Order: sequence, then C-alpha cells, then structure tokens
Amino acid sequence: MQRRGRDRLEILPAAELPKKFRYLLAFDVEVKELWNNPDPQDDRSKHDWMLGMACVEAGITDPSELAAILMANPYGKYQRDGREGYVRRTVGKLITHK
Repeated sequence: MQRRGRDRLEILPAAELPKKFRYLLAFDVEVKELWNNPDPQDDRSKHDWMLGMACVEAGITDPSELAAILMANPYGKYQRDGREGYVRRTVGKLITHK
C-alpha cells in the first residue's frame, strides 16, 4: 500500500490494492474491462489515464491509493518502464483534472 509523506508521495511496493478499488473491480464493468485488457494501440499512458479517471469518478481521490493502482495496473506504463516520477505526475494530473 502507499503512504503519503509530508512533502511528497512515498511510493512503496504495490502488493495490495486499495479496498475501494477491489470493490470497483468486482462491480464496475468499465474498471474491470480496463484492468483486464490492454489498450488496442498499446498506448499505456492513455490506459493509465482512463483507469485513473474511472477511479477518480468513482470516488478514489487519495494520491497514495491512485499511485498503488497505477503501479499495479498490469497494462500500465509503470509495469513496462518502472518510473516512479511518471506515476507521481499522472496522479497529480488526475487529482487536479476538472
């Protein structure tokens, strides 16, 4: 699970998905489709954004929870590149997106 530090997001191994997200996986068709299927054009950033927006719209707005979800996303960019800075930027954009 993720924990938020005072000044920055502290990214820890994403072995556990947040409880709210596990509930979404069980009952939200859009989230389940995104989680189980890659983007047809292999655009991993787009895939992360769509999954992140679905989470935000469902009420998951905690930065550490969003980071854990993006890091564990089997078809996301983090799984390929392993870049924590990408996760931080994406989470920040998801939270401030209107």
